[in-house]
Amino acid sequence: MAIENESDPQIFKEYFAALDDVLHEIEDTPIRAPLSDEDAIDDVAINELLETYLRRLWGHSRLDRIRLELDFQEDLDDKIVVRASRNWLRQVFEIITENGIRHLKSLENWGDLVFTARTRLSGDKIHVTLADNGKGLADHLLEVITHQPIKEEDGSIGAGIGLVVARTIVENYNGDIEVSKPPEGGTNFRIELPAQSVLNITPDEAEVAHG
Repeated sequence: MAIENESDPQIFKEYFAALDDVLHEIEDTPIRAPLSDEDAIDDVAINELLETYLRRLWGHSRLDRIRLELDFQEDLDDKIVVRASRNWLRQVFEIITENGIRHLKSLENWGDLVFTARTRLSGDKIHVTLADNGKGLADHLLEVITHQPIKEEDGSIGAGIGLVVARTIVENYNGDIEVSKPPEGGTNFRIELPAQSVLNITPDEAEVAHG
């Protein structure tokens, strides 16, 4: 639906109403991995995928104000992979990262702006945490932000559409997304994905071997 007259508020209301209808249709239509014929399931090395994406993104001058910190579990990719579409997992990381970047860039006189990516193996799950040190989400949004778009006071759709898509993708790979606000501030998105060992041992044994 094209917006022909951007100065007419009624046009925007009709546009977002139509978009709301589409979102409800998406919610009622389960998506099954790999989500498209072009994006086949593969063994995805999480550290390599995430680091490649983030370092390319931070190569742009628009992120000069934001410091990137990588805290990856050492040798994770040598032991553990995730069975998923590489393209769709990257899309999840992109959605959450861009959400954090937009928030950090909107802050004035906030001091040191930091975006952190962390990976850990916990039992048979890989935890990918993407975090910013901004103001943090309001408490009432923590439980709903990845489940439904946030509506404005006039009923129109506001933020959160991309995060709903991110959750849909992760859940189709039998994973989960948890959103939290740590005591020191900011917002943490923890993506939990099932791990598959590249060795002839279980993910639990791989965790023990890692020490």
